[in-house]
Amino acid sequence: MKIAAVSDLHVDVNKDYAVFDTLKEMLISSKADMLLIAGDISECCHTTISWVKDLESITRIPVYYVPGNHDLWRLEGLGNDEIYSMYLSDPRCLCGKSIPLGRSWAVVGDVGWYDYTLSPLSPETCDFDSMTYNGRTWQDKLRNSWSRDNKGRTTVMLESLNRTISLSEGKNIIAVTHMLVNDDFIVRGRGREWDYFNAFLGSKEFGKLFMRCSIRYSIAGHVHFRKEAFHDGTRFICPCLGYSSEWGLYDEKHADDVFFQLSSSLRFIEI
Repeated sequence: MKIAAVSDLHVDVNKDYAVFDTLKEMLISSKADMLLIAGDISECCHTTISWVKDLESITRIPVYYVPGNHDLWRLEGLGNDEIYSMYLSDPRCLCGKSIPLGRSWAVVGDVGWYDYTLSPLSPETCDFDSMTYNGRTWQDKLRNSWSRDNKGRTTVMLESLNRTISLSEGKNIIAVTHMLVNDDFIVRGRGREWDYFNAFLGSKEFGKLFMRCSIRYSIAGHVHFRKEAFHDGTRFICPCLGYSSEWGLYDEKHADDVFFQLSSSLRFIEI
């Protein structure tokens, strides 16, 4: 079975590029059997749900996803918990589910969240709860009520993932989160400001859970990097497309080439 993985498509921000059609053609030409998306498809729950449904329909392969923090941002008349409930009811959303892949594999997932453990700065000297540094505010503080209790939300997500992992006990597991699960992919070497904002990229507690449960593959996004790491039998994958305004950072020559950028971000797992 050939499973494709990608994250942070941001189809509304990248609306000037043919992300849908390009990804569709790549999935078909690669003969992928399934696609996993690790969040931040759009900034509107209605767009995210319909976009995934349309992609599944036209490619004729299962497409599963977890919402990212952008997918969860408040809309007029809808709070974050209501939006998350919409995702829970979507059969293509992995939150709270364990999807069997044959007899010996399964895929699980949820948003994840952050508890400040990925920042190299001490919580004793930093006000992480304000989510503001040098006049810049992390947008979840303004657009997601979960940020009122980041550590509590991380605990909720850990419990959710632990439950779904237990449903697949004895199987090889692919775990999908939007948030990072260890410090392999945090932002380094960009000064104290990013040392601070790394606090909102994920939690080491997810990585500890995954290592205890011998997760085979961990797919995450959020940070807009395209990297991989390998620890004690677990392959960690960060397959982000990111914003088109960032593409030149990956390859200046192909800054406007959506095919090149998707080719660079898309990863495949063979099971």
